[in-house]
Amino acid sequence: MLMQPETLPNTIQVLAIPHMLDPTRDRVKLTFLPGQTIAEMVDETLPAARELGPSYIRVTIDGHVVEAEHWHRVRAKAGMHVLIRIVPQGDALKSVLTIALTVAAVAAGQYYALGLLEVLSIGAGVATQAAAAAAITSPILRGGRLMSNGFESARDT
Repeated sequence: MLMQPETLPNTIQVLAIPHMLDPTRDRVKLTFLPGQTIAEMVDETLPAARELGPSYIRVTIDGHVVEAEHWHRVRAKAGMHVLIRIVPQGDALKSVLTIALTVAAVAAGQYYALGLLEVLSIGAGVATQAAAAAAITSPILRGGRLMSNGFESARDT
């Protein structure tokens, strides 16, 4: 049973975060009476999210993850806090990070290319400036890929 306002005693506070990349956008804060299952809370709080499938939804009760196969049985107790969050799956987050890293690497390469040429006492022609930019961009991209692969490996464990 959905309730408002949030100040009632013996209730469960539910915070739903529907956006993968911006946790401050369109937050949903609701208060429930004890007795509803996590599945019911997810359906009432983020009805469109169920279409994504449970692998895209992470639910925690007071910081403890509740696996999707248990949502229909698990009920939060009064005073507990439930967090429902949409999480990226597969390569979605990796793709976004790769794009952001590429933009940052190219920008850094362009910004620091002239400085690198000046330090090396090389003339700043178009070809040498492009080579210097590539010399700066390439290691940034390689390092970023190694880091993103490390995130992927850490998530799989």
